[in-house]
Amino acid sequence: MRFTILSHAGLAVETDETALVVDPWIVGSCYWRSWWNLPEPPRQLVESLRPTHIYLTHLHWDHFHGPSLRRFSPDTRFLVPRFNNDRMRRDLADLGFHDVTELDHGEVVDLGGLTLQSYQFLNDSAVVVTNGVQTILNANDCKMFGLPLRQVLDDHPAIDFVLRSHSNASAYPYCIEDYETVCPELRPRQAYMDEFAAFARSVGARYAIPFASNHCFLHPETRGFNHIAVKPSEVQRRFDELAISDAQCVVMAPGSSWSSDNGFDLVSFDYDDVDRAIEALADQNAHTIEAQLVKEAEAEFDLDAFTTYMQRFVNATPRLLRVRLGSFEFRIVEHGVERPIAVDARTGVVTEGSAVDP
Repeated sequence: MRFTILSHAGLAVETDETALVVDPWIVGSCYWRSWWNLPEPPRQLVESLRPTHIYLTHLHWDHFHGPSLRRFSPDTRFLVPRFNNDRMRRDLADLGFHDVTELDHGEVVDLGGLTLQSYQFLNDSAVVVTNGVQTILNANDCKMFGLPLRQVLDDHPAIDFVLRSHSNASAYPYCIEDYETVCPELRPRQAYMDEFAAFARSVGARYAIPFASNHCFLHPETRGFNHIAVKPSEVQRRFDELAISDAQCVVMAPGSSWSSDNGFDLVSFDYDDVDRAIEALADQNAHTIEAQLVKEAEAEFDLDAFTTYMQRFVNATPRLLRVRLGSFEFRIVEHGVERPIAVDARTGVVTEGSAVDP
């Protein structure tokens, strides 16, 4: 068996019979030209991919990346977790893929040379892949703990490799004005490193791989957030400092691999000095980012479309929760001008102006 880190959250696992790819974001950007792989996947590696199966953990665009998926054969077999809606199946059909199998929680699939087991947790999933000798737990963004994690470990008591995210991808708290003063104790950077180490300890894996947090921000409105990213090298140092049993934290930049025959083959990348790499990536994609800014400047807010969406959202929300939500407010910024839009969750009524909840 051989596995290779493709990108931010992209993973390839291969045997002589099977080539499985998980969450391939391997070209371009996502989230409106904001997120970019850092470092980018080696071009030769991207062009060599011929997966027999693709597993998608969830429907966030850095995991379900349409431009990357379009590079693969329409005959590729897809495996996705069965959530409470069929959105993943429908979106794959829109991309031209129809060989899609939805997996129930805990369902096992024999891929030929590899066995895959999917575990759902909230709106995400983790996947265990094994050849019967070595076992990989790809937890990526799936922050399972307690009894859900215990189920995985009962099914797979000897995990060799655990891959897990290690940095924040939420607007909270970093988009709060002056958050370092207002809420300095809320989700400090070290918390993510300690959680990564604690998860590895709970799993008991031989090797812990910092994963699914290897990106940077290039859009002018988000570029200033690059400093909040927790780097894999920082995770490794903290992991070693905490001395997590006999486990070893291994930083695997895109293109790095491990095989049953040769062990680790690591690609060098200096995560402690990423500013120059970010600058070079921004220069390389300056035209693309500028085109995005032009598109955004020309965009017009469609109140009718927003109203239709919010009414569908309200109708799909349980009545008791709608009452509890009451009225809430969006702040729409259009051509530099801010306009408040109020939504009454009890009735679905959308009005321009501030929300006043009696």
